[in-house]
Amino acid sequence: MLQAVVETLSKNIRDEVDWIARYGGEEFLIVLPETPPEGMMVVAERLRQIISSLRINYNDGDFGITASFGAVNHMPVQQTQAVTSLQLVNLADRCMYDSKQTGRNKVSGTRC
Repeated sequence: MLQAVVETLSKNIRDEVDWIARYGGEEFLIVLPETPPEGMMVVAERLRQIISSLRINYNDGDFGITASFGAVNHMPVQQTQAVTSLQLVNLADRCMYDSKQTGRNKVSGTRC
């Protein structure tokens, strides 16, 4: 099932620009360099909808899945203080948990 999700995500992001990495059990990081804040939310919502439309066949059964996204936009040229990659991941993680706690299958985001 996770393989189908990753393949679907990979087909729907920019080749050789964006990238996906597994981060924990069923969590993934999707990095969208040079994507403005409004674009980040559009891409995350589009990916969420694509994942929600997937049908997975397993043990002669067909089922759907949902995805909760946490999105963070970081524009280094606008920052007065350095932000570490760990801080960005932690912010994204908090946003993802906000998506889960407020109904699941949605996108929550912030800027840093």
